[in-house]
Amino acid sequence: MTLKELEEALTRLSDADFATFVSDFGGSYKTRKEVLRAFVDYPDSERRICQLLGLMTQDERLTEATISSARSARWSMIWAFFGVIVSVVALVIAITI
Repeated sequence: MTLKELEEALTRLSDADFATFVSDFGGSYKTRKEVLRAFVDYPDSERRICQLLGLMTQDERLTEATISSARSARWSMIWAFFGVIVSVVALVIAITI
């Protein structure tokens, strides 16, 4: 989660939802700016903040990107293998004709 994403998420919260967030998160934060400052000062709080706000952490995003990349690589390998098979079949047909 970036600072901008956190700021947008906190801005979308109503005052009652913000009070619930602060209560669940812990601390004596009175304003959204104080929560933003805590996020900057204590980056270890990212996981808990994301959990409460329903956002993805940077680690989760990296994991998601890695999985997506691996899937793409797998499909590329499958299509490359398919291309080789088609080429071999075409070569066999060309030799036998």
